[in-house]
Amino acid sequence: MDEWWGIYYREGKIGHAAQKITPRADGYLVEGRSVLRLNLLGTTQTVKTSLDIVTAPDWTLKQFAFALNSNGVRFNARGKALAGRLQMELDSGGHQTKID
Repeated sequence: MDEWWGIYYREGKIGHAAQKITPRADGYLVEGRSVLRLNLLGTTQTVKTSLDIVTAPDWTLKQFAFALNSNGVRFNARGKALAGRLQMELDSGGHQTKID
């Protein structure tokens, strides 16, 4: 299943987003992408996001990867579900943080 939509603010289009859901033998793969053009402090900036999620057949989270990029600023988060807890790695500002 593929979905696309425009993102609007007031009467103007400021971006778009898409989502794709693919069934797999072991669950589902959900892929999301977006691009927004935002006016921040008088400057237009482009913000891009991506989110990939792998789930079990009952839609229980197995793992994910998220990225946000804007004018050289990058934030990434990855994680997986293990025995009732979420293990994550975050990358932001050149620093990596692991959460277990």
